[in-house]
Amino acid sequence: MDILQLVDQLEDVLNQGWRVPFTSTLLVNEEACLRIIDQLRVSAPREISQAQRVLQEKERLVAEAEREAQQIIARAREEAARIAQGREAVVNPQEQSRAIVAEAERQAKALTDGANQYAREVLEGLRDQLEALLSQVRGGIAYLESSATAVPSPTRERRQSSDLERPLRPRDTK
Repeated sequence: MDILQLVDQLEDVLNQGWRVPFTSTLLVNEEACLRIIDQLRVSAPREISQAQRVLQEKERLVAEAEREAQQIIARAREEAARIAQGREAVVNPQEQSRAIVAEAERQAKALTDGANQYAREVLEGLRDQLEALLSQVRGGIAYLESSATAVPSPTRERRQSSDLERPLRPRDTK
């Protein structure tokens, strides 16, 4: 299950909770909250695994682009060397070989830049999603923790209500 869906479910459970009158305390279904938190714990590693796969794909694309760039450069150098040795009749073999090498290096750089840009965009999007999710999870946990500490003790409530039931006595004035 998607982490964002689980956060939505947790929010629904919180919205279905009962407010204690005149307090900021919220009574929620503990079992439902704990079930969703357990599912979050299971889902988070899947999301992290997906991020690792994206990172590995980026590394693979960059490595492939670099290999291809090296092959292009090698072919260009071979072509330049062949031209420089006079195997082909050309007007200016050195100039042509430089042009071929320059074009190969330009293509290699373009491939590498493209792969890096793609990987960066994917990773930034994933980072934004994970940051938003982490923020929501932290907010939910903080809310649950604050709700748990704000629940008044039953004995204190009994003591206070019994104080209200006792009649007021006039003070002794001596």
